[in-house]
Amino acid sequence: MTQPQTPDIPSAAANSVGHVALVVTAAPLARHTRDAYDLLREAGWTVTICPTADAHGWIVDPPLSQDFLSGRIRPDAVICCPATFNTLNKWAAGINDSPPLGVLNDAIGLGTPLLAVPMIGERLGRHPVWPATLTFLTAARVDLLDPVTGQPTRTPSCIVSGTGDDVADQFDHQVLLHWLTQATRQARRTD
Repeated sequence: MTQPQTPDIPSAAANSVGHVALVVTAAPLARHTRDAYDLLREAGWTVTICPTADAHGWIVDPPLSQDFLSGRIRPDAVICCPATFNTLNKWAAGINDSPPLGVLNDAIGLGTPLLAVPMIGERLGRHPVWPATLTFLTAARVDLLDPVTGQPTRTPSCIVSGTGDDVADQFDHQVLLHWLTQATRQARRTD
């Protein structure tokens, strides 16, 4: 039995700057999804929130359900914030078993600008697969942002156990908007 085709949602509404997918995974920064969403919307972006199954419980004050992923999308950029160890490793392995991973994997294949803000505990950061995941992501042209410093990096800081909420509370979502503006400007120049 074949699945019905879902139409692609257009890149952006006529009056928006562009369309950004905000992939959200289950880590403390997910509690601030509304902050990122509001900031991006105020800057004129159409935002589609793409939470993993476990992230739903972390999102406080969720936007309207119409702004959550409900079909295939082709955004102008994708931000994964926060990005967990599980999601990043599945993404690097090409696993496509959920709608958020589908958005991430499609974006790599399409050459869509991508940003990930890894929120990885220090114990998982010592796992032997972690360096290979970072190597793959940077080779796939995924920009990484350190959740502690807010700076671009190839080796994001791992979160010390018990400090995730503090890191999330101190995170400046303006860095997401800054990255988005720069990445989409650069992508439009190369088109």
